[in-house]
Amino acid sequence: MDIGHDLDDIRFLIEHLGLDKKEDVVKIVLKYVPEDRIPAKTTFFIEEVFSKQQKR
Repeated sequence: MDIGHDLDDIRFLIEHLGLDKKEDVVKIVLKYVPEDRIPAKTTFFIEEVFSKQQKR
């Protein structure tokens, strides 16, 4: 996993889709992946993206 590249891609998608909250991202993910199959590191990754978005 290339974190820097992934962060750029995720930021682009968040902005493109007009998502304002990490919960919005999670809702989309849950449409395709059962909650019990989402690793904790994915949740932390989403939180990291939004914490960096807020600092911009």
